[in-house]
Amino acid sequence: MIRLDSGVLHIRAEVRARSGCCPDCGQRSSAVHSCSVRCPADLPCLGREVRLELAVRRLYCRNPACSRRTFVERLPGLVALRARRTHRLANAQGRVGVALGGAAGARLLGHLGMPVSGATVLRLVRR
Repeated sequence: MIRLDSGVLHIRAEVRARSGCCPDCGQRSSAVHSCSVRCPADLPCLGREVRLELAVRRLYCRNPACSRRTFVERLPGLVALRARRTHRLANAQGRVGVALGGAAGARLLGHLGMPVSGATVLRLVRR
């Protein structure tokens, strides 16, 4: 589902895989514990800020020897664990930070539809 709300493009998507792998033991599971929505920022589209709404499931690990009881579906090609921005947005913001620095980079990124603070730009450069 795609909707435009006060200049922000919201894109809602969900994982279509029937099962996921436990990050600790590798056991596949399709037993759903709960569901949640992750909302990372992404690169702008047509001059508009983009917010993804990614529906992910928390699954039970069925391996009795595994210490992890539940785990959340991972999205490794798109967004890192607990990240608030996609890989491609973080890379773009970091590249601008290398060229311009913190405050100047933040000003330019704000005009380009990728709002971020100067401190965050510098942190992305160091990463």
